[in-house]
Amino acid sequence: MNLLLTILFLFFCGPGLTDGQVISRNDSLELPRSVFDVPVDFSGWKGTRQNPKLIKEIRIGLFLPADSLNMLSQQMMRAARMAVEEINLSGGYHGIPYTLINRWATNPWGAGSKEVIKLVYRDSVWAVIGSIAGDATHVAEQIVTKAWLPLLSPISADPTLTYIRIPWIFRLPPDFKAQSEVMVNEGTRSGHMEHVGIITENNHDGHIFAKELNDVMNDMEVFPIFHFEVSGSNLDIQSIVQRLISFNPASIIICLSQNNIIRMLSELEIYKQHVDVFIP
Repeated sequence: MNLLLTILFLFFCGPGLTDGQVISRNDSLELPRSVFDVPVDFSGWKGTRQNPKLIKEIRIGLFLPADSLNMLSQQMMRAARMAVEEINLSGGYHGIPYTLINRWATNPWGAGSKEVIKLVYRDSVWAVIGSIAGDATHVAEQIVTKAWLPLLSPISADPTLTYIRIPWIFRLPPDFKAQSEVMVNEGTRSGHMEHVGIITENNHDGHIFAKELNDVMNDMEVFPIFHFEVSGSNLDIQSIVQRLISFNPASIIICLSQNNIIRMLSELEIYKQHVDVFIP
């Protein structure tokens, strides 16, 4: 985390031209300028109108659910706190401490966008970390794109997050296509794709993962024996497990929320069903 924040700071405070790049012009010709021709120095939204010597803290925004039952969210918050504590114990950034500000709304596309706007323009954060799902991360992406604010996506593997190729948006995990290629290649090599089923959640990430996975499977001529698209809320795990067992799969590929994955694996253990599980 410390390294990532340092890289981000150096990236936006560095020179606008790459080594060896030369721009020549004469008095009558003005070449078009790109985003890389203008050095970016961003210290929060108010930083452009404030004396840097008066900055008391470096704020990092978290766009994550505060629900204590969401294990991924809690793990991300704990990791962020540990990283900030470690940085601050070593002196912060030239004596300026880091601090975390968390905002969230259960409806990311509605109230959630307002919370990200508050992070950027009211809280004046220097970067945003989050979120867990691709749809919520897209909400943050739309705000930070206009604000020239770094966004780190440490969990979501949604490939569309980086389709627009904005250089201050970072998706850390391999995207769903890369993960699908690894799973299908390894599964085919070991024989686990000969009788495979798929279970995906009927949400943004589930739809995108299913598309990428099906494209990879079609290219490699691997055909699943079933594909269940299920609702993530109030999921009847017992019925789903009973249904998949009736197909007698050798393996299954699961793209569900962390809580539902744990519940499903526990239910499979009850039935003493030996099934190899692939999880992106």
